[in-house]
Amino acid sequence: MTPGYASTIWARLRELADGYLRIADVSLFEYRNGLTTLHPLLNPFLYYPLYLIGGLRGVMPLADAFFAAITFALLYKIAHLLTGRFFLAAPFASIFVMVRDLPFMLLPRSMNAVKDLVKVFLPVSFPGDSRNRLNFLTMESVKPGFVIFGPFLIFVFLLLKSERRKYAVLAGVFYGLLFYTYTYYWIYGTIVLGIIFLSSLLRRKYRTARYSTISLAIGGGISLYYWMTYFAAQRLPWIETYLNRTGWIESGGHQFRTSQWFFYIVVVVLLVILYRYCKARARMFIFDFLAVLLIAGVVGLNIQVFTGTNVQPVHWYLRIIFIPLALSFLMCAQCVFERVEKKGLGRPLTVIVWILALSVLGGSASDAYAFAKIRFHTFEQPTGVMPSVLWMNEHLPRDAVVLTPIPYSSELFLYYTPAKIFLPKAAGTMAGEDEMIERLFILYSLYGIPASTLDAELRNDTLAQTFIQRQFPATHMALFDYLYFQQFYSQALDASINIVPGADAPPGLKVDQIVSSYGAYPFDISDLGKKYKVDYLYLGPLEKEISTADFDEMPDLEKVYDVDGVRLYKIQKTEAVPPRT
Repeated sequence: MTPGYASTIWARLRELADGYLRIADVSLFEYRNGLTTLHPLLNPFLYYPLYLIGGLRGVMPLADAFFAAITFALLYKIAHLLTGRFFLAAPFASIFVMVRDLPFMLLPRSMNAVKDLVKVFLPVSFPGDSRNRLNFLTMESVKPGFVIFGPFLIFVFLLLKSERRKYAVLAGVFYGLLFYTYTYYWIYGTIVLGIIFLSSLLRRKYRTARYSTISLAIGGGISLYYWMTYFAAQRLPWIETYLNRTGWIESGGHQFRTSQWFFYIVVVVLLVILYRYCKARARMFIFDFLAVLLIAGVVGLNIQVFTGTNVQPVHWYLRIIFIPLALSFLMCAQCVFERVEKKGLGRPLTVIVWILALSVLGGSASDAYAFAKIRFHTFEQPTGVMPSVLWMNEHLPRDAVVLTPIPYSSELFLYYTPAKIFLPKAAGTMAGEDEMIERLFILYSLYGIPASTLDAELRNDTLAQTFIQRQFPATHMALFDYLYFQQFYSQALDASINIVPGADAPPGLKVDQIVSSYGAYPFDISDLGKKYKVDYLYLGPLEKEISTADFDEMPDLEKVYDVDGVRLYKIQKTEAVPPRT
């Protein structure tokens, strides 16, 4: 399990396995019929594999292989369109699938960066340093946006090359689908088509300008459902809070991001090299394509100049900019190869390129094995937890709500049972802050957890330290992050790019306010289930770490599971709470 935003997609896959083709809130029963805001195109991609394999345990390895193959094919197609050479396109796609950060690593600015670059091309694993390999593939397996973004780039290239209407139509179709994949993709696609339109007008290439307008119009039509959802969401009273906690919004005003001067210099140098190369070979459509992509990356990174805000701009590097950079470096490699080939050294260089590609693949496979081995040997759960979860998967009805004050337990229930949870994760719910805090107070009161423990969990996350000390899964999310995620992160310009240690620490005054309110919260067990749906109460080893309650003595609780120190109680006499819309 992955803490944070990506893990909500795993929960969404579980909803597919439970038969929901459309689900809004992955955590709470009350909001399951609300607004669908997160990656709806994931459903058709993985719906049938889920049913074919029978659950999350099998579909993730399949997704890795499936999206790796598609990503490789798309990258190869783009690279081959640019270079026309198999021996450059195939190694490029192979390396790129494994090493997303390679375009940035090719410009090392320190000795440590040089060492990281060298490690990428060695066919061995480096303990604790596998982050530079497998990261693109890992992200695509849970956020499969490149399967749409790749074809969009291909058809934009073909449009610029041939100026044919059919490519404008196809580019428009995939542009429209980008709205249902990942935020940065559709924003980038809009910028790309906008730059093509404006630059074509300036150069009096009216046919290309007209076709780019067709692409924008088709994409706009396909995106109508997205915009209907967007404007409906804008009416929610807590929408700003939701956006801040899930998006890390920068509100630095209409300032240009001067701190990224090195990247801008790289873009200018690449544009000069590409212009001279393409001009000499009468292939200016390649320059047009790469220039548009590079400039669009600069615009996206500085979108706050126009809008006043930017959404976690570091993701412009992680999800977008590395692609045009890599393609530009590929064309530089093409230029080098042509010069070497004239000297009769083309074959040795080809052999070297393939050796490097195979070395990266070997090192990536070694990293994958080493990482899996480490996780297998260090992954330990308290006795009885997983058997109880498997029992719940077999016996609980769909949408039953299970109560637990432990974030890790809640995530287990979302992934491996058909149940909903009572305390939602900030990154995966449409509930407002007041409701989330009230749910927290109900749980902590019901489990008899004192205010001092709540204070310690919010400030220091003592339970997370228990996980680390006992080598439990290192996936437990701190309570404050679970409730607020990125809501209180700095919103200053470059805050998400130049992360300052401790900048994301829980604000002390906020913790004081929560703890003080909890001490005055009027909880009555007879009110349980009147406002929020409740069905089962879970008491496992982790819950016992902080709970002082004796549920065997409480009325209206029927013990339905009691094995290896784990108990599950069915809550009797609860009123029906309908889902909200």
